[in-house]
Order: sequence, then C-alpha cells, then structure tokens
Amino acid sequence: MAKIKRKLERRQGMIVPSVRWSRGLTLLWKDSLLVEVQTYSLRHIDAIITKDDDNKKWRFTGFYGHPETSKREESWKLLVNLSTRSDLPWVCMGDFNEIIHKGEKVGGGERPKWQIRAFSSTINRSKLRDMGFVGSEFTWSRRLGARGWVRGRLDQALVSTNWASLFRRVTLYNVVTCSSD
Repeated sequence: MAKIKRKLERRQGMIVPSVRWSRGLTLLWKDSLLVEVQTYSLRHIDAIITKDDDNKKWRFTGFYGHPETSKREESWKLLVNLSTRSDLPWVCMGDFNEIIHKGEKVGGGERPKWQIRAFSSTINRSKLRDMGFVGSEFTWSRRLGARGWVRGRLDQALVSTNWASLFRRVTLYNVVTCSSD
C-alpha cells in the first residue's frame, strides 16, 4: 500500500488491514483535505471531509459488504446504523457484494429476489440513492469454466440527496480492470 500511496502522490491515509477473505480497506486523500475518521471496521471507513479552499463539509464512507450471503444482513444493519449518525451530505461507495436489481447481473444462477430486495430496502432506509455511472456496466466478473462468464455490478456509489445537490457535476467512472479492486 505504501507504493500505491507514493504513486498516487497521497501522503495522508488510513489502512484497515486484511483479515482472512477480506483484502482490507484503504482511504487515501490529498493534503488539501481535512479528513476526520469517525469510525472504522473490517467493513467500513467513515469520515468527515472538509475542503481547505471552500470549507464545504461532507461525509464519505468506504464500504465493503460481507462476501458471505448468510452474513450480508450484518452489512445492511451497519449501513442503516451509519445513516443515522449525521445529516451531512453523504456519499457511501465501495464493494457491496450485492446488486440493486436483476439487470445488474448476467450469467450464473439467478439472484434470489429476497436478496435483492434486502439490499434495495437498506438503501431506501438509509436515505441513499444510486449515483449512476459512466463506463463499464459491470464491476466484477468470473469465468465459470464451460458455463461461460458471470458478471455483476457489485461496486456502487450511493449518495444522499443533499450530497448530490452539493456536487452536481461529479461523475463516477467505472473503468475496466484485469485485477481485483
């Protein structure tokens, strides 16, 4: 991670180390930002951001949904809990390991409707919405041998209405990568 920090010219940052399946979480930022980390765990880093030049305050949460479906409800409880902690404009982004609707996955077995509904309901209860994106429709893929490929949009950027109003010109770009995110 130190090499990546240097390459991106980011001296400031926080790293939550990897444990077992988790690859860990990292939040890096420019010197022109004041970042106050509020809470963190293996599944999130929650911070308040203040920009030097205009004093805008907003909230950023990096999120990693539990990779095991049976434990995903823990992630949804965390997200709802985080939503109650502040009224600041909020963006929550990361690998949620879930889709919002069935069109966000092709190949492999069909995702159960209850599972999709649980995530969508969590987003609504958290008063967030999908920010949208430009670029690749899918953020994750895996080859299933002779059965072909399975692809999904597991990485999302979810925003509060007041965040979207504050940052009207922000665009999320999904870029194609050949390695893990």
